[in-house]
Amino acid sequence: MNQVPSREIYWNISQHLLLYILFLPFLAIFLYGCYRAWGALLLGKGGIRFGELKGRLKALTNQGLLQRRIVQERYAGLMHLTISWGFVVLFIATTLVAFQDYFGLPVLQGSFYLYFMSLTVDLFGVAAVLGTLMAIVRRFIRPPARLVEPRKFDGFGWLLILFLAVLVTGFLVEGLRIEATGDAWGRWSPGGWVSSLLFRGVGVEYAEAFHQVLWWVHAALSFGFIAAIPYTGVFHLLTAPVNVFLWNPEPSGVISPLRVEDERLGASTIRDFTKKALLDLYACTECGRCQESCPAWTTGKPLTPKGVILDLRDHLTKVYRGEETREMVGDVIAEDVIWACTTCGACHEACPVYIEPIPKILDMRRYLVMEEARFPEQMQETLRNLETRGHPYKGVSAGRTDWAKGLRIPEAAKLQAIDVLYWVGCAGAFDERSQQVTRAMAQVLEAAEVDFAILGNEERCTGDPARRIGNEYLFQLL
Repeated sequence: MNQVPSREIYWNISQHLLLYILFLPFLAIFLYGCYRAWGALLLGKGGIRFGELKGRLKALTNQGLLQRRIVQERYAGLMHLTISWGFVVLFIATTLVAFQDYFGLPVLQGSFYLYFMSLTVDLFGVAAVLGTLMAIVRRFIRPPARLVEPRKFDGFGWLLILFLAVLVTGFLVEGLRIEATGDAWGRWSPGGWVSSLLFRGVGVEYAEAFHQVLWWVHAALSFGFIAAIPYTGVFHLLTAPVNVFLWNPEPSGVISPLRVEDERLGASTIRDFTKKALLDLYACTECGRCQESCPAWTTGKPLTPKGVILDLRDHLTKVYRGEETREMVGDVIAEDVIWACTTCGACHEACPVYIEPIPKILDMRRYLVMEEARFPEQMQETLRNLETRGHPYKGVSAGRTDWAKGLRIPEAAKLQAIDVLYWVGCAGAFDERSQQVTRAMAQVLEAAEVDFAILGNEERCTGDPARRIGNEYLFQLL
């Protein structure tokens, strides 16, 4: 046994330099796909915010590397971790082999070869195989409701099968090398060593011939997988970490105001969204967690946040190619879908890569309300009530302080100073069920001897319902 663990680079492949020539067309296809996506992103408005660097790096660590939101679901989390980290580690190992070939970096000898290039890489490869099999079962055999679609064999599904083929052929190639060379260090590569058992007794000559053929097949499959990334849902492998890094640090309930420099109120075309909003579309992992958590979808409404993002993504691609003839609002995204959103923020909380469907839906609402004056009658009544009555409720005869009858609650206007202002809000003042909560809260504050008061009849609606409906002007007025 050799004293220094090592193996010959590109064993049995005398013309391995052809590998780099073979890679060029696949690389060109990959780069063209990235260039096309970049061009589509440039259709958006505005720049990209890079502030809050510490918070962004923390988010990238938690969600991009540790994938904490993803692992909240055990099966999906384990599946995704093994695939993603397996891919990363195998890519690093392949790059290091190329570095040895080009620059003489001795990665295939010594302890580093034994512990990382053999043992660690093989274990991550085995984990990736198991994770990919889990993904295939989940997508094609026992898919959850949120993944059931008419086109299960889409680009995402085929890429899973291709990635499995890359992994399996890689282990078979390694197993043939171990068997043909009698590698003394072969057991340090558990996946390859187990594969070598399949070829026991085939003879060195046959093992070498089969190794050569399968080595080139493996290389072509690997290059094909890389080339296909920008054209399928697997593109989130590159875009999702960027999207996490550029996440919006504000709470999901905070709605951005209209910008005075905007030529159009709201968004009627894909070009009216920001570049970051368009990046959301390419970062989608198609996991369906947003759809599963959406109360509108759960109660049978036509809205699915996942559907909105994917439809906008397909629309963006067609607009960039000059192939789209449909209108974004009404055709690509139906109006009943736009009005079904409750803006609760559940989809934002569920998304593992910080995609935000709500601002996009609100921008389309703003266009319909303020540019087209086209929105449901019920919402028209709400806006009229806000303008004339100061609250969104119709047919309410009670006043803002009727809920406080029997309680001795001071009003702020009659006092010189207070410690706490208790903001009741329209629901707390006028909705019968919410009035009980309002009274209970006031009684708690009294029992705790908190110095508080209410605005009483001076209180008016904040205008938040108008903003969420899409009437930004009325919100600003209120």
